[in-house]
Amino acid sequence: REHVAYVSTAHITDTDSENLAKMSWNDGDSIVSGKLHVVSTEGGYFIHLNGLSMDLVHEELEMSMDFKRLIACAIAYKFDWLHLDADGEIVEGLPTHNW
Repeated sequence: REHVAYVSTAHITDTDSENLAKMSWNDGDSIVSGKLHVVSTEGGYFIHLNGLSMDLVHEELEMSMDFKRLIACAIAYKFDWLHLDADGEIVEGLPTHNW
């Protein structure tokens, strides 16, 4: 059984969202961009976390620090997937962005 963190896209920047869109297909298909597996959804993205290296996240991905912290938090809590969605949960203590 895989564990999914269901989190609001408000926790990422609009630039992060644009970058994730470039790393995924917009029709629900997915691709592997480097080592980041991104699936586009109607309201956001699924990001596969299993085997994801924090070195990759911090050094190779051109994403905001808020995105990188969110990924690190999800990995620390042993989630397999991060589901970013417009209707997802706002997580207390994490920054939010209006876009």
